[in-house]
Amino acid sequence: MLRSALVAFLFAALALPALSQEKEEKVEELPSALADARAGEWVEYRMVTRVENPGGEQVFETTLKQTVIELTDVEVRIRSEWSVLGQVQETEWVYRRGMTWWEELSEEFSAGGTEVAFVEGTVKRETLERDGKSYACRRVEARLRATERSPQGVARYAMRISFLLCDEFPVGGRLATEVAVSMDEKSPPARVAVAELTGSGR
Repeated sequence: MLRSALVAFLFAALALPALSQEKEEKVEELPSALADARAGEWVEYRMVTRVENPGGEQVFETTLKQTVIELTDVEVRIRSEWSVLGQVQETEWVYRRGMTWWEELSEEFSAGGTEVAFVEGTVKRETLERDGKSYACRRVEARLRATERSPQGVARYAMRISFLLCDEFPVGGRLATEVAVSMDEKSPPARVAVAELTGSGR
């Protein structure tokens, strides 16, 4: 159950927006950035997931490549290729233009049988120094509550997410993502996934 939540957040991070000129931004009202997507652009990430079990911590490594494969006036289609232990899985997701990030995220979770509620969030500007260049970026952080329904029953948990977004990079401008999942807001994380950009192109 928790893995599906992490995957949904990594998809959702694609749709977070480029920088705007407004002084104050609300996380739940952020528009999608994929209006500026270009066909063929791609990003690649290395993701490390740490899971706390009674027998000790388990660590899983994954690579993820996301490519814009189709653009229309109303949709952006993204292909994601996950590589785990040498096995590659491909999935596709269609983003409808004009939606907010929160609407897209809620829709993705609903498709997997999970309901999410926004608790609170912040958007802060920061400058990234990378390869001798400076980039104007924003740090987006949010706390959510999730309810996941399955044949095994109902699971409720809390999620904390953090994205570093820089609009000069392709496919939504996401350079780093951290997702922490816990049984409730007071408990320590049972699972933490960290994804970092390792390559990109247009």
